[in-house]
Formats: sequence, C-alpha cells, structure tokens
Amino acid sequence: MSGSGTGDAVNDVYAALAAQARRQIHARKLTLEGVAAASGIARPRLDDILDGRARDVSLRELAGLGLALGLTLPELLAPLESGVAGSPLPVKKLI
Repeated sequence: MSGSGTGDAVNDVYAALAAQARRQIHARKLTLEGVAAASGIARPRLDDILDGRARDVSLRELAGLGLALGLTLPELLAPLESGVAGSPLPVKKLI
C-alpha cells in the first residue's frame, strides 16, 4: 500500500515509537537484554518493537518500555505528537 492512507500512518506510528526507543537505549547505553528484563517484554517481542515490525503494542508493553528507559509514557510517545519528517501523525484517527 502506498500513499498517505491509514496503513501508512499506522506504519509511521510504529516506526516513530521504534526510533524513539532505540535513541533512548543508545543514549542511556543500555543493553537489549537489560531493557527486556526491566520492561518485562520478551526479547523477541522487544526486537520486533524496536525494528518497527510489532503491531498491537499493548499499554503494558509501552509502560514497561517506558519504565525500563526511565521515561514517562508522554516522553516515550512524544515523537508521535510532533510527527515524523515534520508533519504530525494522525494518532487520533487510529484510536
């Protein structure tokens, strides 16, 4: 699917979440094993989230990831508010 449809917006949301999490892991010099353990997310699922492949990321997973990274949920999700490539993502349409 190409263009600016809902599917692309959903992919952008997951990509923005993945990019934010990877930036924070790198900035804090954390290991993926440590993040998996601290977040309560199984390593294969964490890899999928960080690669932007995971779908249906749960609130529990978001909360666990935020906790492991030392971020509040608003901080973790901040890129979704500001958008990708300068344009806001239509998050409200997805909910």
